[in-house]
Amino acid sequence: MTLKPIKGKIALKRLEDKEETGGIILPESSKEKSTRGEVVAVGDDCLGIQLGDTVIFPKWGGTEFEIESTTYIVLKAEEVLAIVQK
Repeated sequence: MTLKPIKGKIALKRLEDKEETGGIILPESSKEKSTRGEVVAVGDDCLGIQLGDTVIFPKWGGTEFEIESTTYIVLKAEEVLAIVQK
């Protein structure tokens, strides 16, 4: 299946943050979701954002959904706060 966002939107997969807890095991429900994601699809008019970019987005930004047991987030390109440079 191919995912193609419409004009001005991007799709991404959330990247998991690595947490150091000093040996304490935290339940999944207590962990906050990451606000970093890898861009997996780009709509038209998303200047400066490319496939494979790692981006920072707002905690409550975009719409989360699942396709074939993979969770994606679609959000407006203008909601991206930063592109992480490697």
